[in-house]
Amino acid sequence: MYTSIIDGYCKIGKVDIALEILKMMERDGCQPNAWTYNSLMYGLVKDKKLHKAMALIAKMQEDGIIPNVITYTTLVQGQCDEHDFDNAFRLFEMVEQNGLKPNEHAYAVLTDALCNAGRAEKAYSFLVRKE
Repeated sequence: MYTSIIDGYCKIGKVDIALEILKMMERDGCQPNAWTYNSLMYGLVKDKKLHKAMALIAKMQEDGIIPNVITYTTLVQGQCDEHDFDNAFRLFEMVEQNGLKPNEHAYAVLTDALCNAGRAEKAYSFLVRKE
């Protein structure tokens, strides 16, 4: 129930309210799950609060929740939005280091951002690496 509300607030750009609901959720003894954290990270990235989104991954792990491909893809998107491609690539590598397999959307996020930044060659070499 809480996660759906958090997700809804994040989708309409009211991340501060969503974060308050997370606190309420925890006070009520409800454990957040990966969807809860992914929704919050998405909202924070869209609200240009990447540093807070990045900090949530540590809290997520402290709560015993394993970040998934969606978690990392959301954070990669945030890094790309900031044109911080070095950190975007580092996060992408973390996906594989943590035993996860990046999906097509994960690749598309990074390659689209590189192309939009005029770095088509880098996007191409990244995709060739995938093969």
